[in-house]
Amino acid sequence: MNNTTKTFDLGDCELLSKPSKARM
Repeated sequence: MNNTTKTFDLGDCELLSKPSKARM
């Protein structure tokens, strides 16, 4: 969970562009 939050904060735009579900 922590990893996901960090990634979102760092690359919010990138996560939105790419499928966050698939990354998980």
